[in-house]
Amino acid sequence: MSPQYYPWSNIINTEQSFDPSVADIYIDHLAAVSKNNEAIAQEDIYNQFGILLLAKGMSISKKTASLLSNHKLSKPIDEVVHLSRPLKNQDLQSEFNQLFAKHEDFKKIHKSNDAEALLRHLCVLKSFHPTLLQKLTVLKERYPQAYERTLFGAWFSGIVARELGWSKDDIYNVFVSSLFQDLGLLHIPEDVVMMEGGFTPEQWRSMQSHVVISSIIVGNLECFPESIITAILEHHERFDGAGYPSSKNADSLGDLGQLTGMSDLLFRIRARSAAFNKEQSLSSVLAYLKVNSKSSRQASHEAAFIVLKRSKLSSLQQYEDAAYLQMADLVISRSQAIKDIFESIQKVLFIFSDITLGKQGHSIQILASKAVYVYKAAGFYHDEFYKILETFSHEELEDADRTQIEFLWVIKRIQQCAPQFIELELSESEVHYKALAELLTGISSNLNTLQIEIFSSEKTE
Repeated sequence: MSPQYYPWSNIINTEQSFDPSVADIYIDHLAAVSKNNEAIAQEDIYNQFGILLLAKGMSISKKTASLLSNHKLSKPIDEVVHLSRPLKNQDLQSEFNQLFAKHEDFKKIHKSNDAEALLRHLCVLKSFHPTLLQKLTVLKERYPQAYERTLFGAWFSGIVARELGWSKDDIYNVFVSSLFQDLGLLHIPEDVVMMEGGFTPEQWRSMQSHVVISSIIVGNLECFPESIITAILEHHERFDGAGYPSSKNADSLGDLGQLTGMSDLLFRIRARSAAFNKEQSLSSVLAYLKVNSKSSRQASHEAAFIVLKRSKLSSLQQYEDAAYLQMADLVISRSQAIKDIFESIQKVLFIFSDITLGKQGHSIQILASKAVYVYKAAGFYHDEFYKILETFSHEELEDADRTQIEFLWVIKRIQQCAPQFIELELSESEVHYKALAELLTGISSNLNTLQIEIFSSEKTE
């Protein structure tokens, strides 16, 4: 089957499209990897007009990559260029073992849930297409944290799926969708992948497109059922309708994509403890699972909670006493900016009740309502809350810190949606245009003053 050309303007409102035969930024990634793992042309490489661009046997270097860059080739690049040492199916078990050796909490979860036989079975059940393994190899070298996140997602989703009582086929399918969910990152600009936030509308559309590209890459190979392709496409969608690329709601989302997305997000949340704790722990996600039970399948949240509790990960005394003092100072230092953001969010919601909202506006409304809920449920609106922090136990202080960060992550998602809302959905003739633009800009400015980045993962996809 010839590779298909997919426009996705109807999905993420952009004129961009992905053509697997075009040598995009991925050829530069291959050139970078080729320095230590030689990428070699397996045959003469021609463009769509039959002009020879690169001879068989040539290595992909920065120079030769420039000869191919932006050309539409007669065949997709992964068919005609192969790495000398790509990952193989039999290597995957070793890759997971290295993950467990690096992270003690992963190792404990793996052992406590008796997951060794399951993981070994999933790694060797079927041989993956060479294109997928090659791209996974490139992802490992170019974006190591994204690669580690996909390994975590595949492994953890498999354990949770088994806990849910899913069929063997569905357990395998969620393993596969998690493993290949982020291959599309290799085909969008590197500066966008590495951004911590503050996307322009065009950059945010580019980031959203990675899920579409990943689903196309996997789908074009015709190796897997449609449910896996859909899961990859939906892994950033949320039950509350505030996800991407299509802002789907609960009724139109599948279980595979929601479990894939939940595991992906839990990995990111775990990284927040890095500011105070050299040994990161998945115990830090328990608060998220409690607060966000409505953002994806409740059953999946409950199963993940059981898996983690079975592992008996300590959520107390994770940090040194001096770190708790630092944590208390941070919680207090964020308080005024968080209060200002909360008040602005309430004003935005009041204005939204008076206007017709489009896709981005609706997402902001959902997220803003969630932010209000988190703020009020935590008790942040009480002036006495911050005055009595010194009386908090370590567990209560950790909970306050995590809840503040959870609130700010919701605001970060509003920050991502705001530029497109202002540019594409909010008319300058709208009577509330100036007020909304100022409020959303102010929210973004307040967010940028906070030290949320030290708790976040490598990027905010």
